[in-house]
Amino acid sequence: MKQAGEILGSTNAYHLRYQMLIIAPEHLGDMADQAFTRVRDLRDRFDEPDISADPEWPSTQSALSEALGTLRSAMRSDLTSD
Repeated sequence: MKQAGEILGSTNAYHLRYQMLIIAPEHLGDMADQAFTRVRDLRDRFDEPDISADPEWPSTQSALSEALGTLRSAMRSDLTSD
């Protein structure tokens, strides 16, 4: 997991999360924070010896996909609103 954590840190994910929390409207910041939490949840699954056999892996992936989809939709909606 150390390597997974280093990769997450090296992508500026934490920096981008803080930017969203500061700059974006509050509801988008909350959604970005939720998506980031799901990314960390996925990263934490790498602690398992064989993630392909981890029964939580599919639901963890699904939760991340859903959170990212919700965030993208909300961001697009925010861009088109007055």
